[in-house]
Amino acid sequence: MTAKILCPTDGSDHATVGVLQAAEVAKATGGHLTICVVNIAHGGARGPTISHWKAEDVQKLMADADALAKS
Repeated sequence: MTAKILCPTDGSDHATVGVLQAAEVAKATGGHLTICVVNIAHGGARGPTISHWKAEDVQKLMADADALAKS
């Protein structure tokens, strides 16, 4: 039995599919789904540069992922 599921999201189309699949697994197994927001690494001259998101952006991503998982 799957008791805990951690699903990262960055709001991309691929992450949306991941949230949907994680929600299906949680529903099928009775597991607890935790969704977290991750930053997108953008390439820099000497390595990746990580963008820092505003709190409003993170809240919107979480709200969208939550609504998607509950649907």
